[in-house]
Amino acid sequence: MKLNSPRKKTRKPSHILGGSTSSTESIHPLASQLESLSISKLVNAFVDEERSVEKALRSQAAAIAKAISLVHRSLASGGRLIYVGAGTSGRLGVLDSSEIPPTFGYPSDKVIGLIAGGPAAVFKSQEGAEDSIEKGKSDLKKIRIRSN
Repeated sequence: MKLNSPRKKTRKPSHILGGSTSSTESIHPLASQLESLSISKLVNAFVDEERSVEKALRSQAAAIAKAISLVHRSLASGGRLIYVGAGTSGRLGVLDSSEIPPTFGYPSDKVIGLIAGGPAAVFKSQEGAEDSIEKGKSDLKKIRIRSN
């Protein structure tokens, strides 16, 4: 069984437009073949790709530990954990911020998730929302962001 789906027009990756050269913004070598691969080959490709996640995490273990230490220090001194993001990373931040209180018993007013485009962007893409500096400033002012 092969998947055949109509192709939707999407924006070109930013590296093509002269922006980021991040590997998350580059076109994967299998991208042009996805619709012709069997489901089994697709699953194997996705599973194989996960190997790079562990490698990337291991290479950043010290930085992750440092970030956790900084967050812990801030929370211990009355600060908050504020996730700020756009698109998929923003959605994941909102999701994570909603899971911390029940998982760790931490007060929900101390963990906040902000996504460019507001709450509607969690469920439907708000293209270009991440480009509004004024809206970003406004969102941070609303939650009274402080140094801790």
